[in-house]
Amino acid sequence: MTKFLSRLFLLLLLLGCITAAQAEDLSVWESFQQQPERLEGHAYIELLPLMEPVKLTAAQNGEEDQYWTLDFWLCETNGVGFTIEEERLVFFDQNLTPVRDISAPADELFHFYTNQINPGDFLLFGDAYPKDERLSHIGLMITGTDANGHKMTFPMVYTLSQEFVDDYTMEELAQAPSCDHLLLMPNGGSPLLLKEEPDGLWWITELGVNNPTDDPLTIKSFDIFYFNLEGVAVAHLHMDNKAAALMCGLPTTELPSHESMLIADWCPDGDKSAMAIRLAVTDPQGEEHVAVFFRELSREVAAP
Repeated sequence: MTKFLSRLFLLLLLLGCITAAQAEDLSVWESFQQQPERLEGHAYIELLPLMEPVKLTAAQNGEEDQYWTLDFWLCETNGVGFTIEEERLVFFDQNLTPVRDISAPADELFHFYTNQINPGDFLLFGDAYPKDERLSHIGLMITGTDANGHKMTFPMVYTLSQEFVDDYTMEELAQAPSCDHLLLMPNGGSPLLLKEEPDGLWWITELGVNNPTDDPLTIKSFDIFYFNLEGVAVAHLHMDNKAAALMCGLPTTELPSHESMLIADWCPDGDKSAMAIRLAVTDPQGEEHVAVFFRELSREVAAP
């Protein structure tokens, strides 16, 4: 039987039905689909892309500059610290064949500003990659050792889209119709003042969101924008579904009836004139409700 199977595999190779290279390519793709088992006493790292799929962003300097924003949440969810020792990035084409495979040790990580992950950490990391029509997915894999000495690997896959993320001008957000009954802070109120913190001056936004209805609401998307002095968006962070819920401090995408949540964001002092938050939710009937919070930014420093 063993000889027969060996001859059959060789025949398939000769006929071109399967090649060793194709089998190897498939195993690379499959390695990114295998999540480790959650075990007591072991770290567990969840890697979650902010967008599902990742849509293209067009830079403000023209249509020629187009890229995927590869931002993601990293969450340690099993109460054990973890040290990242290596990062691997694999680029897949439309046939799920790897076209580029690169790795970096802990002192040369692409995405991470720290390789020490504490128990319960909830961190945002990211990067950007220019548009490449050959690509369909990008795989990210981190390998390291947890605080109890267990060597572990955690994978994540970005699904890439050739569509563009919805963008908005400062004027559109300032004048957008908004479901203000969802907001616990007046929309379009007085300019946001800078606050002095030990590490410098910051605009600190703390926005309460409320579900005043008798039904749960489902978080659909979350966007935050910052605009420069010319009114051009210099920062735009978009999140879908669970990633948006995490930004809102929720463990799931559901905002229960008659409950509220707090969204907080810190932006360092700089040449910025306004900020906006756009939150989209759906009700049990599938109808979308959008709340937009817009504020001008003041260079005045708030009193202590």
